[in-house]
Amino acid sequence: MISFGEAIKRPFSDVKALAIGAVLLMVSGVLMPVSGAMVAGLVWLVLTILVDGYYYYAAKSALKGDLSMPKWTDWGDLFVKGLCAAVIDLIWMIPATVVFLVVAGSAFLSLMTSGGVSNPQAMMGLLSGGTAVGVLIAFGLLLLTVYVLPAATLAFVDTGSIMAGFHVGDVFKKAFRGVWFVTWLKMIPLVILFAIVTGILGWIAGMIGGLGTDLTQVLASVLTSWATFAMVVTGYTLFAGAYEA
Repeated sequence: MISFGEAIKRPFSDVKALAIGAVLLMVSGVLMPVSGAMVAGLVWLVLTILVDGYYYYAAKSALKGDLSMPKWTDWGDLFVKGLCAAVIDLIWMIPATVVFLVVAGSAFLSLMTSGGVSNPQAMMGLLSGGTAVGVLIAFGLLLLTVYVLPAATLAFVDTGSIMAGFHVGDVFKKAFRGVWFVTWLKMIPLVILFAIVTGILGWIAGMIGGLGTDLTQVLASVLTSWATFAMVVTGYTLFAGAYEA
């Protein structure tokens, strides 16, 4: 098993690799609000997939017990691996998304045919009827998906086959073990730490806001990107250890 300390120190063992990942995340984050523009949207998509490809190799080396940071090389292969990982994520999210859309659509139609939000009885009917059950089902599916998704990604990483990410039985066998649940418990303080760090970094950026709004936003984006990249690498490292346990 990979310890929490080993995992959280890993991203900082190679500042150059960390910096490249953080810069790519920062640029993609800047482009996201303007992704309606075709060129900006394509660049955002490519950069996001490249970072996903790096996460693939970070997880792959961790599966082998190598906690050094992978090098940013063979960008074409990074793109292919990142694209495959993104496809796995997307397909696994379909059930929860479909249930949510069906529930939301039926709730909207029900409101429109019963007087809209101005009708208290209609609102109460939604909260106490099938809509509430549908929301609970959608939320349950979302939690289940989030819980098992790292195992699906790591199945692809481990075998090199994208289809391994959809072998539901094998994925569930990896995910529904005590060691996997414990790893998720370890992720809780990591997420809390990330929230605290990003909050502090945002506060620092705001404190020097006198330098100009644009500069403040750029600084906040830079600091948040570093923290985000480090957190995801740490997370994949922890889950890789659990997957192999």
